[in-house]
Amino acid sequence: VLTLSATPIPRTLQMSLSGIRDTSTIRSPPPMRKPTISYVQEFDEMLIKDAIERELAREGQCYYVVPRISQLTEANEMLERICPSLRVIQAHGRMARGTAEDNVASFAEGNFDVLLATTVIENGVDIPRVNTIIIQNAQAFGMSTLYQLRGRVGRSDLQAYAYFFHKNDAITEQSAMRLQAMADLTELGSGFDVANRDLEIRGAGSLLGTEQSGMAAKVGFDLYMRMLKKSIRQLRGLDLPVVPRSNVILPAGEGSIEAVTEVIGEDETYLIPESYIPDAKERVRQEGAARLAESTQSLVEITNSWRETNGPLP
Repeated sequence: VLTLSATPIPRTLQMSLSGIRDTSTIRSPPPMRKPTISYVQEFDEMLIKDAIERELAREGQCYYVVPRISQLTEANEMLERICPSLRVIQAHGRMARGTAEDNVASFAEGNFDVLLATTVIENGVDIPRVNTIIIQNAQAFGMSTLYQLRGRVGRSDLQAYAYFFHKNDAITEQSAMRLQAMADLTELGSGFDVANRDLEIRGAGSLLGTEQSGMAAKVGFDLYMRMLKKSIRQLRGLDLPVVPRSNVILPAGEGSIEAVTEVIGEDETYLIPESYIPDAKERVRQEGAARLAESTQSLVEITNSWRETNGPLP
């Protein structure tokens, strides 16, 4: 399975970073593209007016995005009030079949100045003439949605602008961190960095369950990643504990320099002789315990238990 994503959800990204899934990144943008200039501001009608008028002055078009359908009417009235001559058309998910697509197509043909929409435009809309996007109540959007919306502009060789307007009385600690990330991560191909910041903010979620984020904050993201990587490497047999070299003095007549080996490919695995522990399951269990011994003391305790159960070492 090949999964393609501009901003993978925290759980998917964490699976890649921890080694459960292989990952590669494509950071090369199409030719002539420029990074979108992003502004994070408290909601201000005059700034919105200036942004729209500047875009229209260079014969461009604008997106205006709100988080909920119920806010479209209020936003439409505000746009008509600050820019009376503005031609506005809407698109959202509750329109009759085909209406939203027809409205977007009419907007793409240049019949309107502003497309007032919800997040239905975050995917699959590619109109090079649109190089300004204004997002109202940006604190209500997730980070990947904000990144995808910003990606709707800047799809030509013209400089694009993205405005993230928020309400100070509605902003939370997490939403402030998301908006700060959008202001900081503006380079082309920064989707992986955006997703990584989202992972740090929300946590990694459950690898085998339904939760797509969370949990990591309880122990700290760095510690959580170290613990997970160690467990994965141990399960894969890549991170077996290193036992310091030691000299063990055995009583006379015990021990030898001979070893029973089984060759597997290019690796040699040292095994306990069948004559010493006849039961196959128990022999494998004891071999595993010896390999995973975390210290010399642990290894000595294991061999002492062998003596008590099976007699002198072979």
